[in-house]
Amino acid sequence: LPAYTISLLSLYDSLLFKDVTVLDGYIYTSEPGILLSVFSVYFVVSLVVLGYMLYRANLELDGIKKVQLKFISAGLTLTIISAATVNLVLPLYGIYKFNHLGPSFTLFISLSMIYAATAHHLLNIRIVLSEIWAFCLVLMVFIWLMANPTVFNLVLFLMVVSISALFVRSILSEADKTQRLQEHNSQLRKDKEELRALDKLKDEFLQMATHELNTPIAVIQGTLSMIVDENIGGFDKRQREMLKPLLDGTRRLSRLSRDLLSVSRIDHEKFQLYRIEADISLIIEQAIDTFRNWADSKGIELSYNSPFQAIPKVYVDPEKIQEALQRLIENAIKFTDEGKVTLSLGAKDQYLIINVIDTGVGISKKDQQLLFNKFYQAGRFSADKPQEQQGTGLGLYIAKSIVENHGGKITVESDKRHGSHFSVYLPLASTQASESVTRIIASEGATASSEGLPRVKERILGDSARG
Repeated sequence: LPAYTISLLSLYDSLLFKDVTVLDGYIYTSEPGILLSVFSVYFVVSLVVLGYMLYRANLELDGIKKVQLKFISAGLTLTIISAATVNLVLPLYGIYKFNHLGPSFTLFISLSMIYAATAHHLLNIRIVLSEIWAFCLVLMVFIWLMANPTVFNLVLFLMVVSISALFVRSILSEADKTQRLQEHNSQLRKDKEELRALDKLKDEFLQMATHELNTPIAVIQGTLSMIVDENIGGFDKRQREMLKPLLDGTRRLSRLSRDLLSVSRIDHEKFQLYRIEADISLIIEQAIDTFRNWADSKGIELSYNSPFQAIPKVYVDPEKIQEALQRLIENAIKFTDEGKVTLSLGAKDQYLIINVIDTGVGISKKDQQLLFNKFYQAGRFSADKPQEQQGTGLGLYIAKSIVENHGGKITVESDKRHGSHFSVYLPLASTQASESVTRIIASEGATASSEGLPRVKERILGDSARG
């Protein structure tokens, strides 16, 4: 509103300049009018406000809009400095012959806007072209109406104006929706990055906390185990019975801490494997021995049906595979009140298959789809033992991650009447060794000849065994 008001008042020359002296086409002296002072104040205030708006915009905007703002600010700054130099600064020193160049410096802001529009989408070209097309169409019909002023042409003109207005309005509405969608997407990307940073911070804290908790938990568990299980310290039976729940709780806390640490390492891809050619039967027997007493206390038959024929060796990290099997066996015993848990071996299509079969509570089809997800627990608890069967929901997730890091997979088959059947598929040693040989050769730029390949394989397997 101030700009329009000053523009209208400037039509009266005497309000701007009362007396002007011109020599050779240049303005040399002038007596300012009352409106010139008002305009000068308005101009300075406008520059200050504009500078503040640009500063705030530079802080708030990001992405493409900040790039647009950079070019517009640069062009505007060049225009103001150049025009102020020839129209304000030089005349103060009596130099007037360059003041006619002032308007030409708007070329800087014009070029910067054109570049921002074409290279950085400052203006929606589709909207601009649509408006130009609508304006030209209306202008052509208007000229036709002026040349042929009839009622029909008037109605035609009004129809064209209405349709053009609706067309431009629809384009503007679509552009507005697109703009809001882009802003929402930009905000979603920003929120996603913040969530990733928070998730990373949470995982790092969790890894640090669980790592620090492991040492004191191990000390407490070891001391209680010596008192309760080995009767060190001269405690009587009643005192040991009172300490047994503490030992059980400490063991559970130790398992939770260990599970959280394993999950953190898996999620951060810090899960290292030290593979060697191993006898899978020995790994299974060691895993079973860990739960033998627990199975006996529940009256469950825990057995391993070793195969009659020789089983090929697998190229694995024995400790990690044993941990995966322990979690499957523990899961089977936990949800079996009576009956048996059986392990067996088989081989098919370059895979060694370890079966863990129980006769306990089955798993529904719905739960089977989510069973290996992190923190997920299937709803298959016994009504009289919900606390005993409660867990963290991490055991099967960790087991699946271990097996998949070995290039294998875990499957499950179950129903409510016949228990559950978990199958662990592990690539045979020859397959995994060959893949490792190929990766080593590719990384070292070696040429695998028929004579050199066995030596490379021998070196890999030898290094793994020493590791």
